[in-house]
Amino acid sequence: MNRVVAALLSTTALLGILILGACSKNQVPQGEEVPVARSSNELGAPAGGEPHFTAPEGWVSEKPSSSMRQSQYRLPGQNGAGDAEVAVFTGIGGSAQANVDRWIHQFTKPDGSPVENASQVQKKIGSFEITEVDISGTYTAAMGPMMGGGSAAKHPDYRMVAAVIETGQGPWFVKMTGPAPTVAHWKDSFNQFLASIGS
Repeated sequence: MNRVVAALLSTTALLGILILGACSKNQVPQGEEVPVARSSNELGAPAGGEPHFTAPEGWVSEKPSSSMRQSQYRLPGQNGAGDAEVAVFTGIGGSAQANVDRWIHQFTKPDGSPVENASQVQKKIGSFEITEVDISGTYTAAMGPMMGGGSAAKHPDYRMVAAVIETGQGPWFVKMTGPAPTVAHWKDSFNQFLASIGS
């Protein structure tokens, strides 16, 4: 009898743990971020020296496509070119320079040789140290691990303006990628977005 009672108690405890786990998971739907925005156009991170940003006029907020993305925006196409995208994300390892180098290597000249036009600057906004890179060329989209011998999509005449922001909780990244004419149109507002850190 004692063994039966013990088995029942163990099963009941296990069911309780599973139910509690399911309830906690249901608080945030799978594949979605914990909401951190204080308004429809602002990404907020109120504590611990993390940045927050205010989206400029004309940026279209979208649901983040990755669990690492804190915020994501679509920038409407310009001069007959397609849309660009801005993503704000965390959780990527490596130094600022390692990430900048990785981004540069995603671009080539039309003949497939490495790009030589990437510019890189260091600046400080408020208390945040920022490494910014500006790259143009044929962009090989980051598609994750290759499967079945496939190849990543290539996008000619693309441009990326990206920043690594050093924070007390590790680096944050802001990356604008898209057709060169569209990125050129939105470059000033990208600078405005970065300048809004902590404001």
